Amino acid sequence: MKRILIGLGIACIVLILAIISFFIYASIKGTAYDKESKAWVDNEVPKIVSNWNSNELIDHSSPELLVIMNKDQANAFIASARDGLGSMKKYNGSTGESGIHINNGKQTISAEYVAKADFEKGSADIDIRLLKEGGIWKILYFHIQQPN
Repeated sequence: MKRILIGLGIACIVLILAIISFFIYASIKGTAYDKESKAWVDNEVPKIVSNWNSNELIDHSSPELLVIMNKDQANAFIASARDGLGSMKKYNGSTGESGIHINNGKQTISAEYVAKADFEKGSADIDIRLLKEGGIWKILYFHIQQPN
């Protein structure tokens, strides 16, 4: 009986250490992914909206986004935003964060940001969601809205 209790105690300690190790790992990697994804957004979003470049949007889109948005739809989306907002005057940065998700043993790294920019016809919020696939950030969702 004593051996069983000692074995269970050791198993519990190992499990607790594994959980603590995972949270330390996630915290360290999460901070790095936050910095990396924010830098990516603050570099790429202005390339898309400053010249309303649908090719930049397509080139950085995830396969999941490309299933629901083809090149013609991307061109129409960008043209509509350009007509509604005009030229970009100032990019005001982004806020958001990344996350590490594990489902059925598969790790997914994602990020959600809201970038803000001023245009000829007003300001806009750009909602963007990213996935990191094969070490590369890809756009999963890209939406432009004018705040009321």
